[in-house]
Amino acid sequence: MHRIHQARLVIETQSALSLCSGERDLGADTAVARDASGIPYLPATSIAGVWLHLSEALQPSQRESWFGSCEQSGRLRISHGLLLNAQGQAVQPLTLPENLEQDPLLNLVSKTFKRERVRLNDRGTAADTGKFDVTFLPRGLRFVVHLEWTSQFDESEDDLQQQWSQLMALWQDPFFRLGSHGRMGHGKIKLLGYDSQSFSLQKNPEIGQAMQAYQAQNLPTTLTEDFSQRLNSSSSVLLDMPLQALDTWRYGQGTLSLQEEDTSSSQTSFVYSEKVITWNTDHTFNQLEHKPFLCGSSIKGMLAHRLAYHYRVQSEQWAEEIPPEHFAQVQTGDEKNIDFYDLVGCAEDSNKQASLLWVEDSPVKYQPEQVIKRTYNKVDRFTSGVIGGALFTEELLEQPQFRIRILLKKPAAQQNKRVKQHLISALKLTLADMKSGRLPIGAGGGRGHSLVEFDQANAESYVFNLSLLSDLDEEAMSCN
Repeated sequence: MHRIHQARLVIETQSALSLCSGERDLGADTAVARDASGIPYLPATSIAGVWLHLSEALQPSQRESWFGSCEQSGRLRISHGLLLNAQGQAVQPLTLPENLEQDPLLNLVSKTFKRERVRLNDRGTAADTGKFDVTFLPRGLRFVVHLEWTSQFDESEDDLQQQWSQLMALWQDPFFRLGSHGRMGHGKIKLLGYDSQSFSLQKNPEIGQAMQAYQAQNLPTTLTEDFSQRLNSSSSVLLDMPLQALDTWRYGQGTLSLQEEDTSSSQTSFVYSEKVITWNTDHTFNQLEHKPFLCGSSIKGMLAHRLAYHYRVQSEQWAEEIPPEHFAQVQTGDEKNIDFYDLVGCAEDSNKQASLLWVEDSPVKYQPEQVIKRTYNKVDRFTSGVIGGALFTEELLEQPQFRIRILLKKPAAQQNKRVKQHLISALKLTLADMKSGRLPIGAGGGRGHSLVEFDQANAESYVFNLSLLSDLDEEAMSCN
């Protein structure tokens, strides 16, 4: 061992982070990974797993040298990701309970956040026993990760530094997602700060004091090197479409009003919103805000439903010609040879495969004056009169704006995966429906809500990368 290289990374969650411990939380199906003090953290094994998976572009010998294998240990050492408190300092394990209560940020993350979800069947309705929830950490949390690697006397420092830069570039890869549900918008991170320092082991005993002084320094707040320039992969953004609601819009079932924090009023339906953490310019905790979100899982469900329709039209699979036993196979997950699973994925054991489409959460932009309330009465269908005790209100947004952002992850070269032309055409038609306003996005589409159109005011930011689809085309690839 010749030199020790140490680095510190400060990352911020850009979406909900569902990094679970595998256990069950009280009132939820899963539990967020926490230490003995109840503070959330990033397990080093999870970081190493994602990092190793994205490093497939490296030579096998290089990957084994850094991450190790069954025959040898790797040179890279990864620490758990420690949460930063309201003062921007790393929270060490076994923190006293009174310190947790005094810190507003730590007191916040001690609570459980969850998204309620439901699995849809082939008819587009909720499947029986398909209700579940996903626990997560809110957007805006910051963590620090310590890295360490070693070099030998007979190794070239320049070559190792070049390999290290390639590895660090993966932290800015759009597919670097921590935790579960990454294909539905969770786990997105941003690299905020990075610094590193190299120590020669030939300078003992001063080397120990220098390493301790480096660890005691303030955490980095800027990047000393832009690693994104070293990414070899081309753009992976398939679609980045600005949309605006035609009239009133709502989504999901929230718990807090966007106008007030009081939920004791007669209002019974709120726009779905989540807590978002913001920071000051001096990297201290600023405040906690409630912001409406359109979850990536809902966007993907809408796309999959319309994609299945267009695919069957393109492949001329008409309902009158499908035998009745086929629908039973769909409901039980035993259906075979469903090609649109190649894009949207499938969780059933008989057709299990990962999705190629990665849909991100979409923040909703609105002004306070765009929040409106509507009052409804439930009408008796026999007498056409008002049913007693059935008065309720609904919170709506008037013409909000949001973006639909979809990434396409190409399958690995060794998988040799192809997508049929009918499926490519169906996806193009589905995205065209979204742009032309023929695909309602949100809730209450049957009552006139959630009808959207292409936002012409932000048309210059519209992206639709057709070349990514052509690379997946079965006929085009066979011609090559």
